[in-house]
Amino acid sequence: MLPSPSVDACLYVPVVPPSVSDERSYELGVADCHDLDRLEEMMVAVELEISDIDVFRSDDRAYLERHLGPEGYTLKAVCDGVLAAFMLVRFPGDAPDNMERSIRTGTPLGDVVHMESVVVSPEFRGMGMQRALIHEAVRRSREDGYALATATVSPRNPPSLRNFEAEGFTIHGTYPKYGSVRHILVKWL
Repeated sequence: MLPSPSVDACLYVPVVPPSVSDERSYELGVADCHDLDRLEEMMVAVELEISDIDVFRSDDRAYLERHLGPEGYTLKAVCDGVLAAFMLVRFPGDAPDNMERSIRTGTPLGDVVHMESVVVSPEFRGMGMQRALIHEAVRRSREDGYALATATVSPRNPPSLRNFEAEGFTIHGTYPKYGSVRHILVKWL
């Protein structure tokens, strides 16, 4: 088992999106309990907007809270003082749902990190936030000594799949997962 990752809640990384239509800049940082209401509101709003639970399904407040503590962390993107996007990152360890149990790469369970839900508010799409969040989560995971990053994406969500692939993730396989079918993506760190 790897040591607990270092999550610096005060660290913000300014990001200027590379050649996208909206040139506003934003900052990446780590969410805390003060962001919980906005995280929950955003997750529910995006589920209602997409209206296809095979593509995106929101999680409950308790699930979000677990990503603000020892099980993981939540990266956030802030634009114009507004929490605009977030990504849940989890350290599953020997939990039954560790993706390594499904894909069997031979990676020790404690060396696997999950890139979980990514949410971008509609008014902030097109700014490269999802990809920047993925990039930052991978950087932190590598720095913390993890060996394998995993994620799942619906085959009916090409924008998310493109963003993960652009950050070096590949499709390991397509499996029944979460009541539908998902690509399981992997990236060796």
